Amino acid sequence: MYSHQNSALDPSMLTSTHVETDSNQQQENQEEIENLSYIKKELEDQQLITNFDLNLANLVLRRSYVYEDQLTKFEKILEKNPSCVEALVQKAKLLINIQKFDDALECCNLAILHDNGCLSAYFEKAKLFCKQQKIDDAIKVYETILSKQPKNNEAIQELSSLQNQNQQIQKALKYYDQLLAFDRKNKFIYVEKAKLLQKQNKFELAIKCCDQLLTFDPYEKYGYLQKALLYSQINEPQLAIECYEKVIEIDSTNKYAYLSKVKLLFELKNYEKALKYCDKILNFDPKEIYAMIQKAKILEFLQRYDQAIKCWDEIINQEQNKTEPSVEKARILLKQNKSKEAIKCLEVVLSNNKANRDANIQKAQILMQQGSLEQAVQCCQQILNQDPVSERAWHYCGQAYKFLNQLSEALKCYEEILRLNSNDWYSQNQVKEIKEQLKKQKIIKND
Repeated sequence: MYSHQNSALDPSMLTSTHVETDSNQQQENQEEIENLSYIKKELEDQQLITNFDLNLANLVLRRSYVYEDQLTKFEKILEKNPSCVEALVQKAKLLINIQKFDDALECCNLAILHDNGCLSAYFEKAKLFCKQQKIDDAIKVYETILSKQPKNNEAIQELSSLQNQNQQIQKALKYYDQLLAFDRKNKFIYVEKAKLLQKQNKFELAIKCCDQLLTFDPYEKYGYLQKALLYSQINEPQLAIECYEKVIEIDSTNKYAYLSKVKLLFELKNYEKALKYCDKILNFDPKEIYAMIQKAKILEFLQRYDQAIKCWDEIINQEQNKTEPSVEKARILLKQNKSKEAIKCLEVVLSNNKANRDANIQKAQILMQQGSLEQAVQCCQQILNQDPVSERAWHYCGQAYKFLNQLSEALKCYEEILRLNSNDWYSQNQVKEIKEQLKKQKIIKND
């Protein structure tokens, strides 16, 4: 049985155990194995080949609240001006950070539609393709950038890197095919070949590769797992779910299959069924933290806030050295208009670490909503004392000072953001607006 725990290439897995060969052929086989081992190492160094470990990036606490108010900010701008290219690009960046790739792609395409020469939209589009491991699509985007600006160094470097990866993949695929010619039932190679085809966006071929494996071993769960990943990537969630169900039939306690199924059901907004599968996981492993996190998130979407808070309390008890669960609990309390309880929850975190960025940011947000602007500034200062490059803290400070009509202080905050990130379009507008207000105040004062 193919083991996903062994990420190193074992040459013994690649040699035929049932095909007789002469000495010359054996020598050629050995050379191919050595070449493949070299290519495999290069690919692993570039993190092009991964195993079937839990994709925690999709399951761990996504601190989406960090981006919520920023997304709202750009959405309000787009309500007034749907063709605002800068706002579309900034929104795409935020969506990429929380892995909402389809929405980010839509924003990039809209920005390009309104301004075909907007290079920042093309760059964000290329980045999201890279994050999705769609190398060919990313290459096409960088080529488009260079057709518009042939001397763009960043595009040249990224394109060169991606083309090099593609060349390595082509070499590896060639060796995999040669080795399969001598050992048609080598499960390891079928799965690894499917992964590489996936990276080239050759999804039909990759699925066919999985099917070839499952033809001679219909109980090979890693064939179904890889096939499920492929279906997910080509936006066929129902087919992916069917593959995960096959895995669960073969291995009834496979956490990866359950959690991946929960994730897809969540994306399909089938919250009740997703909740049911979270409970199934917790039945055979009551301390499975990622199932607990998913359950809390689902309950929140179902607006069962009290149950969600109960889940977070269990997570807090289990993960006592983590601050994120308390911050998440505070966020839900805030949805229930329980500001005092939310602040109390955050104070517990801050009692252990006054400079905790997430707790201070969340507290500052609550205080801003309550109109306690001076206290909000104090929270942000706690962050900036430890992390002077926190754009979010500078942003809240700027907002608070602006509401307090301390325009000079607000201006300093937004100028600091621009010093850290000169392309921050929102801060550029704020600087311009505040300078105009200060100019008017000066004129009135002189009059």
